[in-house]
Amino acid sequence: MYKRQRLFEFIEEMAEASSSLCGMPMNLGGPNQLKPVEVDLSKSLDEVKLKPDDTDDHDILVTFESRVQTVHPQNVAPRVPIVFSLISWNIDGIEERNLENRIKGILKVLKREEPDVVYFQEVVPFTLTYLKEHLPQYKILVGSEEGYFIVTLLKIARVEYDSHEVQPFENTIMDRNLLCVQAHLGKVKLNLFNTHLESLKDCSARRKEQMKICFDKMVSSPSSLTTIFGGDLNARDHEVKATQPTSIFDLWEVCGSRISNRWTWNMEENTNKQIPSKPKCRFDRLYMNQSTPAHLVPEEFRLIGKEKVSGMPCFPSDHWGILVRFKVL
Repeated sequence: MYKRQRLFEFIEEMAEASSSLCGMPMNLGGPNQLKPVEVDLSKSLDEVKLKPDDTDDHDILVTFESRVQTVHPQNVAPRVPIVFSLISWNIDGIEERNLENRIKGILKVLKREEPDVVYFQEVVPFTLTYLKEHLPQYKILVGSEEGYFIVTLLKIARVEYDSHEVQPFENTIMDRNLLCVQAHLGKVKLNLFNTHLESLKDCSARRKEQMKICFDKMVSSPSSLTTIFGGDLNARDHEVKATQPTSIFDLWEVCGSRISNRWTWNMEENTNKQIPSKPKCRFDRLYMNQSTPAHLVPEEFRLIGKEKVSGMPCFPSDHWGILVRFKVL
């Protein structure tokens, strides 16, 4: 009776999980003396009968003959993960030295960390082509395809794409824009804002205008959406203080403000750029506007890409990347 009871439990679990099952036989026992049992899932469990000559002395082969259809991967809704992860990284595509080896190093980090969403900045056509060839598991969305630009990646098996738009910054002199992606993680609705704000100290006023546009867009989003905004903001603390709304929080701060995770552009540690003054800055940042009710809770914030490329004297980029992990409620 134990085998038969487990069979019924198994069938019930399968029926509850999905009404569409592929017609592959499932061997619930050993390799010998398999007995076929036809199960019609259109019937209730009480109606399922074993053949009279089946006994507990035999292993059982279950075949599902009713309501069978082929299930294609693109038609299967992703399972909601317990943890959601996001990486933001300026990958310095405009630096041609060791570019192919450096992008290989970046892909090695992605393979290890397996992020659900990636915000890249300073992507160039060569690296975009490389990403498309080597990351088929991600949907790739671009802010442009000329010069250097921003790219957002969504892991197809985990995050479902809804829509996206590119919002140019009218005051830019460096072709900067905001890539806004709408997606969902099960019932968790996401606004994913990736950007590369105006560079250089002299562009502080332009940068603050751009930052305010992004923050205003976060605040004006429906409360049902969780919005995560960031990228290479080239931000200075005083610029953020002048523009950041009180409802928006800094993910570095809420995850503990560890000094070891503060400086994302650190010429004291990163030797890709030879700058005598050895500056260190928190150019790369991530901000969050929580939904109501809350669906994601930030739990970990750390820097990545701090290992040199295998066999090379350089790091994957002159920027460290940011990895944030969230608990899904």
